[in-house]
Amino acid sequence: MPHTITVWTPRAEGPVALPLVFKVLDAADGSPLRDVSIELFGEGTKWVGHGQAGTYRFSVPAPGRYKVSFAKQGYVDRTETVAVGD
Repeated sequence: MPHTITVWTPRAEGPVALPLVFKVLDAADGSPLRDVSIELFGEGTKWVGHGQAGTYRFSVPAPGRYKVSFAKQGYVDRTETVAVGD
């Protein structure tokens, strides 16, 4: 059975501030996941990123809502929607 990805994003009363940072963890033991494929969609554009030690950073050009997909072999894919501050 595939493992599950846990994604941590900054949570606040309002939208997430720039830059956009994700910590991607193994849901079972909380260990950081390396080599996760991340696709960020928004403003008609797609960004692809890979990170080290479970931390992934994106700089987005404009405030708005972005869809983020996370994938890693052996894990269940996950998609989140995040709001980037005005």
